[in-house]
Amino acid sequence: MLLTPTVPIAAASPQPLEARPKLLFLVTEDWYFWSDRLPFARALRDAGCQIVVATRVEAHGDRIRAEGFILHPLAWRRRGDGALGAARALVAIIRLYRAERPDIVNHLALKPILFGGLARRLCLTHRGARANSIDWVMGLGSGFTGRSLAARLLRPLLGLAVRLATGGAGGRVVVQNPDDGAALTALGIDQRRIVLIRGSGVDTGHFAPLSEPPGPTVTVALALPVEFVALTVGATRFTGFANEKV
Repeated sequence: MLLTPTVPIAAASPQPLEARPKLLFLVTEDWYFWSDRLPFARALRDAGCQIVVATRVEAHGDRIRAEGFILHPLAWRRRGDGALGAARALVAIIRLYRAERPDIVNHLALKPILFGGLARRLCLTHRGARANSIDWVMGLGSGFTGRSLAARLLRPLLGLAVRLATGGAGGRVVVQNPDDGAALTALGIDQRRIVLIRGSGVDTGHFAPLSEPPGPTVTVALALPVEFVALTVGATRFTGFANEKV
């Protein structure tokens, strides 16, 4: 009986698993991410992306982690950090970006756009190109709309900072109304990079406007300065509703 010598079969080398795209959300307050961007983050997670959330943690940290998101607490807030607090926050964000190396960063609102944009320019580079960013402009704030002397003097510097923070051909700038888009275009941001979406709004099927109730309208003033209370009382007497029961 002839036996054919067996030829050893080389084991197939395991194929490397394709890395999941990593998306990082930078936001000042955890409640804002939870109330306004949670469905978007869930959809990205379900599509196979790894989600990282960097924010100030108050009441929603456990809920964010329960969604399977990586949570990085930041010691900052929407306003009132001061110069020293702002510098500390910027350093923390730069360190975070270097550690996580996200493929796409989502900067939610103006302050994360400015801080995150600078951090992205300093440390996020993939194969010679910076990581793409999606900058969500949910209003331009008093720095652009204020009429005080300080606001008018700082506006050109703030505009320059926004233009530099959102720089890059690959990123997008998201706005919720045409006025903000026009203002950003005037700052020098390429109009082709600006994306207009619907505002967050409310469910008008649930919160439907009601007709005015019958009967006279009575104005009630609470915890107002004496001058305003006196003005309200005078107005009710003038309109003849002074004796109406509230």
